[in-house]
Amino acid sequence: MAKRADLRVSGADTTLGVTRAGYAAPAMAYGDVMRAVVYGDAMVDGTSSQAAQRVGAEQEVQEVSGAFWYARPTLPNRVGVVIPTRNRPHWLPHMLGSLMMQTHRPERVLVVDDGDDDSAEEVVGRYPGVEYLRARVGSGLSGNPARNVGMRELADLPYLCFLDDDDMIPPDYLEVLLATIATDCRAAAAYPRLWFCGSRQGTLSVPYHPDLLGRSNLSGVPALIRTDALSQVGGWPVFAPDPNGTVPHDDWALWRRFRDHGWRMIPAPVDYYYYRHDDGVCRSKARANHQSEWRRTIDPTDLVTLAIPWSGREHLIDAVLDAVARQSYPASQLHLLFYDNSGSEAVGKRLRRWLLEQDGYAGHSYHRDPRPAVAGLSASELADAPLDEGEQGRRRHGRAVNHRVGAIWNRIGQLAQTDLIWCLEDDVIPPADALDRLLDRMGPTVDGVTANYRSRVVPGCSVAWRYTNLETGELVHLEGGAGLEPIGGTGLGCALVRRGVFREGPARSGGEAVGYDCNLWLDVARRGGTVLIDWELRCEHRIGRWEGREGVAALEGSREMV
Repeated sequence: MAKRADLRVSGADTTLGVTRAGYAAPAMAYGDVMRAVVYGDAMVDGTSSQAAQRVGAEQEVQEVSGAFWYARPTLPNRVGVVIPTRNRPHWLPHMLGSLMMQTHRPERVLVVDDGDDDSAEEVVGRYPGVEYLRARVGSGLSGNPARNVGMRELADLPYLCFLDDDDMIPPDYLEVLLATIATDCRAAAAYPRLWFCGSRQGTLSVPYHPDLLGRSNLSGVPALIRTDALSQVGGWPVFAPDPNGTVPHDDWALWRRFRDHGWRMIPAPVDYYYYRHDDGVCRSKARANHQSEWRRTIDPTDLVTLAIPWSGREHLIDAVLDAVARQSYPASQLHLLFYDNSGSEAVGKRLRRWLLEQDGYAGHSYHRDPRPAVAGLSASELADAPLDEGEQGRRRHGRAVNHRVGAIWNRIGQLAQTDLIWCLEDDVIPPADALDRLLDRMGPTVDGVTANYRSRVVPGCSVAWRYTNLETGELVHLEGGAGLEPIGGTGLGCALVRRGVFREGPARSGGEAVGYDCNLWLDVARRGGTVLIDWELRCEHRIGRWEGREGVAALEGSREMV
């Protein structure tokens, strides 16, 4: 049987008392005669969640007559409500009925019909003041094209609330969202707790933190949004499906764009009753599973920055740039960040010229930092310095290099504007599928994924280790392995790292462990984070020879740690 919204209107000289989770709302009266809207057999004068559970019942649609607005339209803060719908008019009475009883009446309510016929128009006509707009703009994979139509139609209102046609809201929904967003002028949106009904039960309540948005979504569509913030980011994002017919989670993409434009979001203490059923978009093949198919669910356009700190190894520049250009990952979705520490004018000109010749990347930036780690020695001389048993890291001037390189990666972590940073050193040559494979192994609970490349100072080992003592930072280097394996830490020669790792860091060049990267991942391990190595993804580590005032020294043969 189809779901039925049995809305009955009754008159009563009383007030409506609503108890919402976390705190009680006072009884409120509007006008001399109060009326209450009843959903099925459950009247909304107890807990609002009890009434909303009726959404999960399979009922028949019943004709609705005498629908009316419950609240006066004179309350402050002008709000517009946009409800996209497509080929399911039998769901509309649930949302429209709950809108009729809002304690804060919206100034305009617009139903944008993106369906194949006009069947929703007759349903909308039963609700006074609700506007109907026919717009054939979508594909059924997303309601965002219709939401953008509604945004343009109601652009003169300072606040917009986007609701789904098959869900329900408690009577104080708009009131609480408005009160919440008013507490912070920097908030682009106030979002509710999600109360799942129907085929999935439970709740979702996620606090806002900008770095959390790089791992997981925090809410669904039904947020109250400042119209100017929405206009600044270009409205709701619209994606074409991938070859598998999947589109990213477009609400998640909007929240990330708010964050990247300097806005924040704020959770509100109110529930949204989200009905899960087989007709819903999130139950269709258009949405991949977030945990197991993380990459397919996330907006790819502002996801990865390739960061390369250049030390001035001129003989390797062409090889590294060629490896970057050969990547199978779409250049249009990749940002480039070159951090030039070479101190060489010729190297700087060469790198800037190459960047200017690239017009296919999402963005690129060049940062020059010529400060030497050791006076009188260039960055390339230090990078390939000979081994010295008397210094930290067992390389000549190893302590100074450790301080300098740690500072460079900390700076890169602050400069990068994407959630993921592909860290690539200028003596590591990755295969053409390196970034694609690293992304495939990244997930919402993973902090970093590294390729397999050999250490220049620990014979027979890769630049990967496990901590044997998290308190002291003691570690043991790994000789090898197979498949995808969790490890304690890795170098930054070819690793995909969450930006939050650097921002929660920093990479401490003086600490319990032997080096800046060892300390960086030690902090992650202490927080319970996850680092993976793909042993089958092999990179070439170009270990050369260094010629300085001390003569030529081979870089092979050390038995010490990086």
